[in-house]
Amino acid sequence: MARTFLDLCQDMVREVSFSGGTGLETVVDQTADFAKAVYWVQEADLYVQNLWFNWNFHWAQYPKTVLALGAQVLPLPSTQASNTDIVGHYNRRTVGLVQGLTAATQYLHKPVWMEWDEFDEQYLFLDQDASDTPDHFSVSPDGVIHLSAPTRTATVSARYAYWKAPVRMTTDTEESPIPDQFRKIIVDRAQIMYAGKEDAPEIEVETIASYTDTLEKLEAYSLPNQAVKRMSQADIELQEFPA
Repeated sequence: MARTFLDLCQDMVREVSFSGGTGLETVVDQTADFAKAVYWVQEADLYVQNLWFNWNFHWAQYPKTVLALGAQVLPLPSTQASNTDIVGHYNRRTVGLVQGLTAATQYLHKPVWMEWDEFDEQYLFLDQDASDTPDHFSVSPDGVIHLSAPTRTATVSARYAYWKAPVRMTTDTEESPIPDQFRKIIVDRAQIMYAGKEDAPEIEVETIASYTDTLEKLEAYSLPNQAVKRMSQADIELQEFPA
């Protein structure tokens, strides 16, 4: 079974020998050493997730959705039912508009990215003529995709990909988005952070090698084009010259 937030906190309690290494039954409303275990696991999980914004486990896609007539901003993921994603970063190359509602009439239009300050001055001070093929798009400081012109018809669909922003774990059964086989890195990082705060260098010395090794494996597994770091030469050759 996948390691939950509670499981990871129990691992932390055991590794650091808080209260004899046992007794933590929930992450909610803890005090003393158990509260420290919960806090440092939370912080460690966020720390690892924030090392790279383009972790594969943060990738998501806003599905192709028909825009309203006159739309000049693209919907956020949270406008979908049961979607609570917060966008951390957009994949600009994936922003596309599809004109037409049937396969026989559809075609893809890719507006060009423009930096926000230039975009704001060029397109948002004055009203723009409606167009189903706007020239440019940009992202405002509050994280919303803007088109350089409002849509002319209600036959335009939009789609884009994004990387989700990290979210703090708070309940017993929550799981980190970090793949389960690498979640030991959370407990390792929690111990290192705890050791630095509590002046326990022996804990950091014992943990740093495990943390570094697991981080290298996680990066190879969960970052784009990094798998080669953990491949043998024979595996690399098979990747380059498939049968």
